[in-house]
Amino acid sequence: MIGKRYGNRNNLIWVLGGDRTLMAYEHFQVNEALARGIMETEGKKHLITLHPGGYQSSTRYFPNASWINFHMIQSGHTCRNLKNYEFVQHDYGMIPIKPTLDAEPRYEDHPIDFKPENGYFDQADVRQAAYWNVFSGGFGHTYGHHSVWKMNREFSAYFPLCWKDALTRPGAEQMRHLKELILSKPFFERIPDQSLVAENYAGANYIAATRGSDYAFLYAPNGVDIKVRMGILTEKTVKAEWFCPRTGSYEPIGIFPNEGVRVFSPKLRGRDCDIVLCLTSVNE
Repeated sequence: MIGKRYGNRNNLIWVLGGDRTLMAYEHFQVNEALARGIMETEGKKHLITLHPGGYQSSTRYFPNASWINFHMIQSGHTCRNLKNYEFVQHDYGMIPIKPTLDAEPRYEDHPIDFKPENGYFDQADVRQAAYWNVFSGGFGHTYGHHSVWKMNREFSAYFPLCWKDALTRPGAEQMRHLKELILSKPFFERIPDQSLVAENYAGANYIAATRGSDYAFLYAPNGVDIKVRMGILTEKTVKAEWFCPRTGSYEPIGIFPNEGVRVFSPKLRGRDCDIVLCLTSVNE
């Protein structure tokens, strides 16, 4: 059994499903049997999840399965501004409560809807998917590059890069800034909270918000005005800063009363000008 062969390893997560849509009853039976076999034969307890087909979540097939330790989403590669946050919000609210994440969002340099004539997803697309995912309740994020998953060596319109050159693409380099931002505050007290957004936008300008008890992050993909409902954080005043997802740098804004609705206006606007508003409670 595969569980007996690999089950004593420390660096292991079992991912069932095979990136496929489950259509027949036998498909469900196979995955259930795989999960039972792994749990019965592995030497250590490892996390188990299921990788669904495109534009799906594991909650579509196994919303209540006890063997699934966290839910996995594949928001996929069909279009720009795909609302992956809706998948995350849905799974985050499931009962029983389990962690969830977008494990296959739009990949950098992937043809949009699999057609090179549509153009390619770029660094702005992958950042948008990442921040929407994590700020909406995802416990982590998977960055992907179209030429890396295939280990591509031959150039074509469909695979425009060698996999070695793709390792240092801008979107890949910028993922560390999201990690550093999230880990700069207490991780396990953080929750998604859209009530921070006093007035939101549709489509590409959707603002995602997350917070702890004394801090909040609000992500604006295109540098639009951010209307914040103050008073949700602790203390009477808050310190405001801009965080740049492209560089990982901070820029101070000021100290403000923690009350009412306040509008924060980024200096840069438009595509590839995404920004995070960081608010921190201060006792002054």
